[in-house]
Amino acid sequence: MKPLPAFDGYADRYDQHFTASAIGRAQRRQVWRALLPCLKDRMDILELNCGTGEDAIRLAGAGHNVLATDLSEAMIRVAEAKKEAALPLPGLQFLQAGFQGLPAILDGRRFDLIFSNFGGLNCISPEENRQLAGVLHGCLRPAGLLFLVLMSRCCWWERAYFFIKREAGKSSRRRGPGPVEARIGESSLNVWYYTPKEVEALYAPGFRREGLHPIGLFTPPSYLEPLFARRQRWLSWLEKLDGLLDFPYLAGRADHFAIILKKNA
Repeated sequence: MKPLPAFDGYADRYDQHFTASAIGRAQRRQVWRALLPCLKDRMDILELNCGTGEDAIRLAGAGHNVLATDLSEAMIRVAEAKKEAALPLPGLQFLQAGFQGLPAILDGRRFDLIFSNFGGLNCISPEENRQLAGVLHGCLRPAGLLFLVLMSRCCWWERAYFFIKREAGKSSRRRGPGPVEARIGESSLNVWYYTPKEVEALYAPGFRREGLHPIGLFTPPSYLEPLFARRQRWLSWLEKLDGLLDFPYLAGRADHFAIILKKNA
């Protein structure tokens, strides 16, 4: 599988547009609040769709051994440059790799935790996710964890925002079985949206659900950054509401959700 041109062409701007944005920082804080209880001392971690390496660098800085992969060569180049600018991180390795090539690249290596943040798994179909579940099951040690963050099928912010704008097509674009064409910079790619129950079913019977968290229930989607960048106090209040209402049954209404899956024997 060739690197996605959409992400190759967007790599140099991704941190500016999302990682360093007010909404991007708020949503990442919510991911880490859910992730921290899953982390034990010096884990071996595999990250999928690592992007520009923001999470991988933080994980390695906390003392974990991290193999961070991404299909996009340009994203890996940016991640490597960030690694060189950081403190020495001997436990961190970046590698250009797609989901399909993992078994050959890993060559039997096993991990305690596999991590995928901010919708990388939305870029593959349900059938591809089902196949990936089998691959990841073989990459984990006994009782290992998947920590997956995906875009939800029913984001209340998106439905309300585009309803107010009278753009009915965009208001309901996530609700179908997909795929939906999404814009990434000047390029586009197909995206599938999922409910937590759909993901749980796709990754069964090899995994069982251990946790579920809304990510961006009140914190809005990143495309609303121009509105909220000037209203930092509003965004702070919304993020606090996210912390107060971190309930599994609300996960399917958020912009993203974090689902924690434990490997079955």
